[in-house]
Amino acid sequence: MNELIQKLRQDTEIQELKKKCHELTGEWIPFHWDCFKDFDEYKEYMRKVIREQEKN
Repeated sequence: MNELIQKLRQDTEIQELKKKCHELTGEWIPFHWDCFKDFDEYKEYMRKVIREQEKN
């Protein structure tokens, strides 16, 4: 579990996407293994949220 947390913290793209999502939605999008199969799917989901929010 600690390795997972370290990888999330060290991935600068994830940190930037999380920050942008928070700026646009006011919510933090957490990573859950039950929802995302890997970090790439998590990143893609956040990109989708950002695109949808920027349309509005």
